[in-house]
Amino acid sequence: IDTRAHEVEEALVKHGLTVTRRREKNGWVALEARLARFLNGSAASARALDEERRQIAALIADISHQTRTPIANLLLYASLLKESPLSPAQQEQLRALRGQAEKLAFLMEALVKSSRLDAGVLTLSPALHPIQPLLEDAAAQDAATAAEKGISLTVQPCTGSARFDAKWTSEALFNVVDNALKYTPPGGRVTLSAECYELFCRIRVTD
Repeated sequence: IDTRAHEVEEALVKHGLTVTRRREKNGWVALEARLARFLNGSAASARALDEERRQIAALIADISHQTRTPIANLLLYASLLKESPLSPAQQEQLRALRGQAEKLAFLMEALVKSSRLDAGVLTLSPALHPIQPLLEDAAAQDAATAAEKGISLTVQPCTGSARFDAKWTSEALFNVVDNALKYTPPGGRVTLSAECYELFCRIRVTD
């Protein structure tokens, strides 16, 4: 009996509970009941958390589905209006309209991806990669946009490496650079740089 009670006490301590040793013959019964209540409560909390995550994911998926068509229509009509003769003031309003529609589409896409990542639908596979190719690839993807707006898009050299998921980190960096180009006026400058430290690497997109 003493041996079994000692094992139950160790289990309670492992889960951060304070233990008072029972010396009476049936003391292990109370300890065992206490441990059972704790484990049952933990299981119920885990189930509630999983259900809450499932509901949030379902809500985000529904919001994304309901907004995808209106956003696509806004971008389509903005493209059609761009081909029409417009006054300078109307062109400026159209640019603002298109910019806000694109921003909304970006935010919805990011929200859906974050939800999938949290739900485990998307998985990350971090590995050691050099930083410089990551910066250069992001700049290359947006080179045409930068040239069209007359923006100087440059990459500063970096010799360090870091552990990251190449696919998703590249996509995240591309979105940040793309956003910087959208809100940088013609003739401006966007610079990509990185600083590697002992525990992490910091990537900067300066506009």
